[in-house]
Formats: sequence, C-alpha cells, structure tokens
Amino acid sequence: MKIVVITHNEIEGFHYYPDAPKFCAYLGNKHRHVFVVRCHFEVSHNEREIEIIDRQREIAERVARQFGSPADFGGFSCEDIAEWLMVEFEDMVYCKVLEDGYGGAALSR
Repeated sequence: MKIVVITHNEIEGFHYYPDAPKFCAYLGNKHRHVFVVRCHFEVSHNEREIEIIDRQREIAERVARQFGSPADFGGFSCEDIAEWLMVEFEDMVYCKVLEDGYGGAALSR
C-alpha cells in the first residue's frame, strides 16, 4: 500500500501565453489567476515524516522566493509550474496546478 500526504496551496499570480493561437490571442497578455496547487508526497507510515502544514508553507515560500508575491510566472503554463515544483521537491510524486480552481494540468512521476 502506498501512502501519500496531499498539500493544498492557493497562489495569487500572473502569467501569459506567449504563443496563444488567434482564437484566444487575449491570453498572450499578462493576466491574473489564483493558481490552485495540489501536491502529493509519498510517506512511509501513518505517522508521516512530512508535516502537511510545514510543506504547504515551504511550497509558498519557495514560489514567493522564485517568482515574487503575487507570483509573476511570466510565460509559464500550468504544466511549467507543476514541473518547476516537482524539480524543487524531489520527493513530490504528483502535482496539479489549476487556474482559479478550474482547468489546468497535472504531472506525476
């Protein structure tokens, strides 16, 4: 049986889609979202070695350190943000990033 802890962060930020197709060219302009970030970390037992609230704080701090607050993700997509987080946290096994809690992307190892 695998055990994972799940974190939840809501990160106010901006991004843009540099190569937006014509039908949604407006996404090429910088725009705001609340990025909803859900991450999974595998743990080895029910007394988990990762404290959820500490990891949520660490995620928020690393994002703020790299991208500011509110975050300026530049041309990063949801996929790019999830990939960046998975590189930052080697023990992360899954990451989902949603724009305003709706559509987005998920990556897993």
